[in-house]
Amino acid sequence: MERSMKNYENEEQYLLHLIRSVMNFRKPDTMPGNLSVERLYKIASFHQVESIAYYGLEKTGMTIEKWEDIRDQGIMKSITQQTELDNISKALTSAKIRHITLKGSNLRYLYPQLNYRSMSDLDILIDSENAEQVRNILEEMDYTTISFGEHIHDVYQKEPFMNVEIHRKLFDYTTPEFNRVFDKAFDNVYEVQSIECGVLGRENTEDKEAGASADITYRFQLDIEHDLAYILAHLAKHYRMGGTGIRSFLDLWVFLKRHRYDIDYPRLNRILDEMDFRNEAYSYLNLSMVLFGSKPSNRIYDSMIAYIFRAGAYGSVAMKVENDIRRSGRFIYFLRQLFPTVKDMKNTYPVLKKHLYLLPVCYIHRLTVGSIKGWGYTKRKLEGIFKRS
Repeated sequence: MERSMKNYENEEQYLLHLIRSVMNFRKPDTMPGNLSVERLYKIASFHQVESIAYYGLEKTGMTIEKWEDIRDQGIMKSITQQTELDNISKALTSAKIRHITLKGSNLRYLYPQLNYRSMSDLDILIDSENAEQVRNILEEMDYTTISFGEHIHDVYQKEPFMNVEIHRKLFDYTTPEFNRVFDKAFDNVYEVQSIECGVLGRENTEDKEAGASADITYRFQLDIEHDLAYILAHLAKHYRMGGTGIRSFLDLWVFLKRHRYDIDYPRLNRILDEMDFRNEAYSYLNLSMVLFGSKPSNRIYDSMIAYIFRAGAYGSVAMKVENDIRRSGRFIYFLRQLFPTVKDMKNTYPVLKKHLYLLPVCYIHRLTVGSIKGWGYTKRKLEGIFKRS
C-alpha cells in the first residue's frame, strides 16, 4: 500500500504515511505543496491521532505552533491519566476489589512512546457487586458521579479532564455473541505484579496460591488471546454501529506487531469461533495490515478504508442511522426511535426493571423532555432518517 500512496493525492493518504513512518522509525516524506496543513490536522484530530502525526511532521522539519501546543497538552494529559489510573488501582487494591484495566490504559504501553496513543477515558472492569463500593472510593478521590446503574458502565469525572468508566460488563445485550466469552472475563486474566509498572509486569493467576502473596495487587489484564479478541470485538461493535476510525486499526496493528511471537493463534481461533466471529475478526486484522503494514489493498479494503475515514475515532450519528436503516428499513427504524423496545427502555430507565407499569410515562418523558434535552443528537438522527435515499 505504501507504494500506491507515494503521490499522496490527499491528506488521508499522507496522514497514513506519517503514522507508518513514525511507527517504523523512518523519516517521512516532506508534505506535498498541494495538501493543506489545516485539513491534515482536522483529519488527524477527527481520528485522535494528532499527536503521533505531529511527531511525523516534526521529522520532516515542519513546526506548527498551534499543533505543537496541542501535542504538549496531550503529554501532560497522558501523565495525569497514568497517575490517576495508578491511584485508583491502589485504592481498589486496598479495598481488595479485583479489577481489569482495558483498552488504551494497556495499549499505550505497546507504542514506542506513551503519548503516541491518546486516551479520552480510563476503562476498568469490576465485579458488579462491588459497584457501590467503587463509587464511594472514587467520590472520596474527588470524582463526581455522572451516571450510576444506568448502563453496563458507570461514569465518573474529575476536573480538568479525567473521565473514568467503571464497567460491570464488557458488552450489553445487543451483542450476545460477545457476552458468551466476555461475561467470564475474570477467568482469563493475568495479575499485574506491580501497580507502578502497569502492564510491564504480569503474572498468570494460576501460578499463584490464592491469597498467598503479600503483594497481591488485585489488578488484572486479559491474557493475550482474550485481549486481542476483546480489541477485535470492541472494534466490531463500533464498526457495525456508527463506524470507527483509523486509531482502532492502528491499535490492532501495534498489538499484532508487539505480540507477533506470543499469540497462540489456534487458541485465538477457538475464542473467535465461540463468538461466531472469526471471519469478521480476520477482516479487521487484515485491514490493519493494509493500513499500516505491507499487505496490498483491494476493492473491499478500499471500501472499508473510505468508511472508516468518514467515521472518525468514535463513529458518527449519521453513519449509525444509515447502518440501522440498512438493517431494518426506514419505517421500522423510525418507529423504534419513537417507541424503543422494552429492553432498550429498561436500559435507559432502570426504574422499569421493578416497575414496568411506568412504561407509558417513560415513553412520554423520552418523547418530550428527553428529545428536547438531547435536541442536537435528535436532530442529527432525524436528518439521517429523512435524507434522500
